[in-house]
Amino acid sequence: MKKSSPAPKITLLRPDDLLLLDFDFINLNLEWGDSYGSRLVPVPGKQSYIIVNFPPQNIAEEAIFEESNLRGIVTNYKPSYALPDPDVSSAVENISLPLGSRLSGQSRLVFEVPESIKEIPYTIQGLLDWSKFTQSVAPTALPEGEKGDRPPIQDPRSIYPPATFLELPYRLFLSPNRTAGWAHQTDLDKVTHDGRTELWHTRLGILKQKGAEQEVQEGTGDVTIRAIWSPDYNPDNHKTSDPPAFNAPNHPFRMSLNAFDRHQIVRLSSDYHIKSETQPVEYYNPQPIAVNKLMLSSLGAWMNTSGVWNDPKEPIYTALRIKEGLIVSEWRHVASQGRDQYARIVYQGCLFPFGNKASLIKITERKIADVGGHPLAYLSQRMFIVVRQPEVSYSDEVFDYEDPTHGRDNPFRKSIKITTLVTPDIVDPTTTAIPNTGAFWIKVMVNSQPTPFMFHIIVKDEEGKDSEFDAALIFIPIDQCSSWDTVNLIRDPYKNSADRVCNLHGQKVAFAKRNELKEGDTTLITEELYFDVKRGVQSCPLSYLPILDVEKAASVRIPAVEQLLGTNEAINIKQADKYLHNDKAEPLGNINNRAGIFVEVTGHSPLSVPADKAGGLAAPNMDLTAISQDLGPVAGELEDLAAG
Repeated sequence: MKKSSPAPKITLLRPDDLLLLDFDFINLNLEWGDSYGSRLVPVPGKQSYIIVNFPPQNIAEEAIFEESNLRGIVTNYKPSYALPDPDVSSAVENISLPLGSRLSGQSRLVFEVPESIKEIPYTIQGLLDWSKFTQSVAPTALPEGEKGDRPPIQDPRSIYPPATFLELPYRLFLSPNRTAGWAHQTDLDKVTHDGRTELWHTRLGILKQKGAEQEVQEGTGDVTIRAIWSPDYNPDNHKTSDPPAFNAPNHPFRMSLNAFDRHQIVRLSSDYHIKSETQPVEYYNPQPIAVNKLMLSSLGAWMNTSGVWNDPKEPIYTALRIKEGLIVSEWRHVASQGRDQYARIVYQGCLFPFGNKASLIKITERKIADVGGHPLAYLSQRMFIVVRQPEVSYSDEVFDYEDPTHGRDNPFRKSIKITTLVTPDIVDPTTTAIPNTGAFWIKVMVNSQPTPFMFHIIVKDEEGKDSEFDAALIFIPIDQCSSWDTVNLIRDPYKNSADRVCNLHGQKVAFAKRNELKEGDTTLITEELYFDVKRGVQSCPLSYLPILDVEKAASVRIPAVEQLLGTNEAINIKQADKYLHNDKAEPLGNINNRAGIFVEVTGHSPLSVPADKAGGLAAPNMDLTAISQDLGPVAGELEDLAAG
């Protein structure tokens, strides 16, 4: 006699291979009778689903932030750094045990039962045979290239039909697309060798049709997933958070990914609603995450995934990402049996004040250290800067039409080159942050003290001559590089800091392009340079342009004055307004600036000649006011000098 009832929730537990799965059934009845074994039968006229619930697949562990502790050795203008000092105590020795940890929630696979299947054997083998089913996924879990009807991001735990989700890693919900399948053994005999049985696990692959049957192909290179949800996803805050990525609160403790990272990864891989304001038909095309390995088990997941969101061939997508505050360009994650082994997050940004593009890289990796005589396998987190655009230049064409100074306020506009392409591990950006900007000073530990990291820079002046110096720089998130309001908040802390001084140690710099029809020179022996920024012109990719400080551009020495006075004190200068705002077509020394004045002396600079050098009883006493190409250092009213 046949009996039937709605299929109940069941648990599969097999001690031999530690198989542990909970099954839920929707629109499936359990039938059993005297003449046949138990079986699952779909309810006629309704879509049936099998839901396979897994134990937690990931453990979030507290990570210890570590920076290189260096012994600084500065030679000329090129800073070099020794290896970390072995005598300095490692941060590991200060670890307070136990370290924090959090267990992820359940993960689940959801399968649709096709109409062609009339019954499913109610056995372990029957319940584990998923090859005939189609995976039910969230609307945003689309194959690469598909846009569908641009579904919204939503919590997969609260939608119907039910959908697959994997909380992996902690608080980040991943999903394959409907073309994916899972491969595993259903029989113990095939995974038992010499009395030892493998841990039961299932591997993600591509579901391929093979005749009348389907099979899962692994290692094809086509397997992708998307981050479809996170409790940290904030639909009301699509811009960079405050504080932003690297300054985001480490709640409840520092871990491989923070809340900002998870929010960004969800949007980058699953947000189909990022739209161009200038091109109404253009939408951002979210890119999925490549899977090298993804396995689930009762003891946690193995994963090796890589998401890259960088579109050098699609500038419209880059612009859309930046507009939305999406500054993460790469996420790589490796975990074994539920424990993170390696995580890499790359944030895009630029370096203030010169504007070179750069990346902040955050790496979390497992290390083994001796703590109290016992080995400790802990997660170490470090950050460093990589310069992505070593050289920047600002073309004359930009300045010809848009800039009132025609670029003269930056005599190095044609080439600013950073030769230091990678920094050592930097100190925690939260300790060097500039409030309300997302920016921070780039510092390293030198002799156990936070010290500005000095980038080696080569510039080309107005006469085409190279000069080199070291400079302390500030990292700004790429979306804030495009905001003049943010950049303007950075200017005062930068200008008020002693760290912004660039020492040239007596190199000759041409502060203006010389008028070749006249005698004279525009090069000065330069001790220090002081930079600032101004609001960028419309065609500039950033919101700002680097310039010399309009109040104090440099500290220079003038040999003729030093010889006359018998001193070697440097004087402070700024670029002359008569030079900066001269007509672009007019060379230095034209009718509006007959003396060829190119810099002004700032402050009170008395030129008091001793009587013995003046050749008489009286000694001339006057204020040095400017430097001209034709006359050299001059005194007097600038208007009179300009008029000849």
